[in-house]
Amino acid sequence: MAQDSWGPKHQPQYSNVGVPADAADLSQIANFAALVGNRKVDTSTARAALGADEKWPGLQWYDTDTLANWLYVADAGSGSAGWVNPDMRFAQFTTLAGGVPDGGPYSQGTITAVSGKTVGGGFATLANNKITLDPGEYDITWTLKLNVSQPTSARTGYVQFDIGESEPFRAEYGSGGDTAAAKGSFLLTQATAPSFTFYKQGGGTPNATGTIRIRKDA
Repeated sequence: MAQDSWGPKHQPQYSNVGVPADAADLSQIANFAALVGNRKVDTSTARAALGADEKWPGLQWYDTDTLANWLYVADAGSGSAGWVNPDMRFAQFTTLAGGVPDGGPYSQGTITAVSGKTVGGGFATLANNKITLDPGEYDITWTLKLNVSQPTSARTGYVQFDIGESEPFRAEYGSGGDTAAAKGSFLLTQATAPSFTFYKQGGGTPNATGTIRIRKDA
């Protein structure tokens, strides 16, 4: 039988004088539970072990071990479904400086937003090849690869970013190194566009490629 009426949350209700139909009735109850039951609570290990039919876009999950909230979405980046943290605000950009000779400091080159790699955006605005950040607490990492096929021991230099409210955040290239990452955590009291610069020695005129990852914590 079908439901005889609906409850205050639009749940099916059955009368004790109705004609029973166990399979249909139980299926309707199960389908209703599946429709409205979009939150689960367990460990991060249990979340990772969910089968394909145990997760769907819109499912919310709370990790009891990491204390993090998660949301399963149809596209978590790269065109595939996956988990995102709705409390996290994150943005990612690439940088490209073409044909860089020895010397500097040089700017980061062209900045491009990475599609599908921004969550809770709006705090980082890309315009005129600059990233402007709203006031708040941030963590930034800029990883820069010089792309010299065989760096010599003469390879030196640095990669850094500067927010204008403290000393620049800098990382040095080790002898013969080809990749370095400048990292920093800071508080911005006003909207700011950080500057990204680098210096290189050791030969070649490579295209220096980088990734800027920005997390807004508050």
